[in-house]
Amino acid sequence: LAAVLGEPETAVLTDLAPAIQDELLQPAHGAPGERLFRFAHDRIQQSAYALPGSVSRAAVHLQIGRQLLARLAGDDLEQHVFTIVDQLNHGLELVVGLDQRLQFAALNLRAGDRAKSAMAYQAARNYYSQGLGLLPTSIWERDHDLAYALHLNAAEADSMCNEEASYQDRIGRLL
Repeated sequence: LAAVLGEPETAVLTDLAPAIQDELLQPAHGAPGERLFRFAHDRIQQSAYALPGSVSRAAVHLQIGRQLLARLAGDDLEQHVFTIVDQLNHGLELVVGLDQRLQFAALNLRAGDRAKSAMAYQAARNYYSQGLGLLPTSIWERDHDLAYALHLNAAEADSMCNEEASYQDRIGRLL
């Protein structure tokens, strides 16, 4: 949160102290040296999002995803690809630039591949579908490899999830 807000961690912890004392936020486990908190209940989180004047949920998730993406590279990016992509996907409606849409589509491909390798086919299917939703109609001319990989892997995930109609549609697009 401190990185997203651009504030020192001590200032953010001071701001969160009343919520922590009232047990609205609870400590969560993270990597060594990280201070993580989670809402004590889903209803508390929903109420926080609904506060007047609060930033839209999509904007918050998109900002978190962008900050994580900017901070992580290489193996760290691969290790946290699900977290990053999940945050970005919650804010996709705010992404309008084509280059960024293609970047996020490629990240969804990576997350889908990782989910597929873990045999989490429904999750893989969701990531591939999100990636496909980011592509412009002219994608085959602009980035054939990305379009092909997303369609092929989405078809494979459809097959593994017994989604025959979707599988046939995707295979038809590839032919």
